[in-house]
Amino acid sequence: MFAKQIALSQLPFPMLSAFVGQAGEIVSGLVLLAFFAFEGRFVGAFGDKLFYLTNLLIVVIMLVAIYVHLHPDVPAEILPFQSKPPVLTIIVMLLALLNLYLHWRKQRVV
Repeated sequence: MFAKQIALSQLPFPMLSAFVGQAGEIVSGLVLLAFFAFEGRFVGAFGDKLFYLTNLLIVVIMLVAIYVHLHPDVPAEILPFQSKPPVLTIIVMLLALLNLYLHWRKQRVV
């Protein structure tokens, strides 16, 4: 299903795009779970950079997902929830941006 969405949206290098998209989603999810599970172990500059990079990766993935949802050649039947408007995608992207903002604000206060 994911590969078909990529192919129909005419993204460059469809096989590579599908692999990178899925790998990016898995890696970003695992990193955020690690931040949650091992709270306090990712401190300092490395932890901050990893946090920002992971959330920015989510934003990029969601931007591509919005493009795929809005592409006229991609039918709603092959999209998640069979829904053409990218409502959930936009919500996830806004949550990642909120996560970035709250982390940035917390750093400024401390």
